[in-house]
Amino acid sequence: MYELIIIVGLAGLIFFALTAITYNIIVYHRNKVFRSFSQIDVQLKRRCDLIETLISFVKGYIIYESEVLASLAKARSEALGARKISDKQAAETDLTNRLSSFLIVVEKYPELKAQEVFRRLFDDIISTENRIAFARQFYNDEVTTFNTIIEKFPVNVLAAFIDVKPEELFWITVLSEKLVPKLKL
Repeated sequence: MYELIIIVGLAGLIFFALTAITYNIIVYHRNKVFRSFSQIDVQLKRRCDLIETLISFVKGYIIYESEVLASLAKARSEALGARKISDKQAAETDLTNRLSSFLIVVEKYPELKAQEVFRRLFDDIISTENRIAFARQFYNDEVTTFNTIIEKFPVNVLAAFIDVKPEELFWITVLSEKLVPKLKL
């Protein structure tokens, strides 16, 4: 009788230990996903700040293009306000499209493109686009790892029990590689 109690007790202890370890693995990887997304957020905020500076700088040069500037400013504001990943993806893609349209308009203003401040801002935006792409790749790698972990047996049993859902990958459109060579700064 005592042997049965000891065996059941040991089995319960082992089950509890394995459950705790599995839970901690889920928490660890979920936190890595959140932390890696915060790196994307930092770069997206940096890009929005650069775009705000760019808009302020070019206002005096492209007087007749106020609707392009207004749409870029509106897209920037929406990108900053987006919270959910799907909303952020849509807002950032729209912002990239508006920025692309803006840069095409800039082609009409050689005196603007010749300005050192504009060139530096443009270089900073391109550099930030590269940082966004790197952060997005890192985030998507973390999400893939997390999703794989919570989908494998026996972790999937605990994940389903505590209602852990797979995370979304983050896909946004970045400035076209074809656009960069077209701009002659």
